[in-house]
Amino acid sequence: PPPTSPPPASPPPTSPPPPSPSPPPPPPVPPLTPGSFVIYRVTLSAVYPGTVETFDEDAYKQLVSDTTGVSPDDIVVTNTQPASVLVDSYAEVSTKAQAQQVEDDLIAACAGDVLGDCQQTPTTIEVAVSTPSSPPPLSPPPPPSPPPEEQPLIKDDDDDNIGLVGLVALLLIFPVAFAIYVAIVYRGRVGLYLRWRTTHSNPYIRWRCASRCSSSFCCAG
Repeated sequence: PPPTSPPPASPPPTSPPPPSPSPPPPPPVPPLTPGSFVIYRVTLSAVYPGTVETFDEDAYKQLVSDTTGVSPDDIVVTNTQPASVLVDSYAEVSTKAQAQQVEDDLIAACAGDVLGDCQQTPTTIEVAVSTPSSPPPLSPPPPPSPPPEEQPLIKDDDDDNIGLVGLVALLLIFPVAFAIYVAIVYRGRVGLYLRWRTTHSNPYIRWRCASRCSSSFCCAG
């Protein structure tokens, strides 16, 4: 019988694809200036279901907070893009140990799609920030200005003269008005009227007795 050919060799088993390379380490933090300190930001980029218009940023920050234990106030969403919604964010902590714990929590959440379809492995970067400068002390208020000095009242001689002239005019207006009245009514015989008004016919009173006689009496003297 003809010789039989050996069976074909089975193909070698395929090896699993190599794991995706880790992102390069972040550049080192430059030397700190006085008043500066280091914080740690654990970055996350994930595709989250929905649209940019319906994306609830506060709810997503709360979801990251529930996953990592970082306060929502320390979670910052830096960018959203249509993808469904590509969300770039970071959680900010104050120590390297906290940053490592948050990074581990985010990696575990990405494996279970809790935070969406993670686009890259969460990483930690160090950021140098400056201490907020305190406002300069307020300058003391200026001392209150002294009250204005009261100026003594200076009597004006002209005012005194005007008052004196007015008083004299007031005293003279009645005699002058009376003389005008007598001159009009008694046709200018002011002297005769005054004599008539200031004399009497009583013979027993000699002062200002009219020097006229009647059948019954006559002024003395």
